Amino acid sequence: MNQNTEYEVKKKQIKELLNEFDVYMHNVCYTSTDEHVSLYEHWRELISSIDDVLNYTPEQLCDMYKRTARLENNTVINNLQPMTPYRITKESSDHTFSVDDVIWISENGDINSIHGSGWITPSEYQKESLDFECVEAPDYEVLKYGNSEVCQIKEVEKDFDD
Repeated sequence: MNQNTEYEVKKKQIKELLNEFDVYMHNVCYTSTDEHVSLYEHWRELISSIDDVLNYTPEQLCDMYKRTARLENNTVINNLQPMTPYRITKESSDHTFSVDDVIWISENGDINSIHGSGWITPSEYQKESLDFECVEAPDYEVLKYGNSEVCQIKEVEKDFDD
């Protein structure tokens, strides 16, 4: 049996078990208290999520796992908004990003650096590169020109009427 056929068989078995357990949960929850009915609704949400995952191919699941594993130890990068400038307050272990460097996340997920090493792509993310700390840099702005992105110091508007 090849790997894809085995995967399909396992997937079918999981769905059958979930359906059997779903019937059991329905019977238990709907013959009990309102609290149990709420529990059943949460159970249905969980089944729906599992069903979504089972629709992926093994290759897609592996790819998602690899991307998640690259970032699992880094909450900073997960909290950054694309096209928003940030100032580094604690440099990365591998010195890719230094204190006072200004960075931004591109729409494609690259981390760009004004003063530092250019940019790194999501496939180049390393734990040692992503352990920096940062805050928003309100004195900078990220602009998009065609397919290019530029981060620059915000221009100060001058009032010439004074």
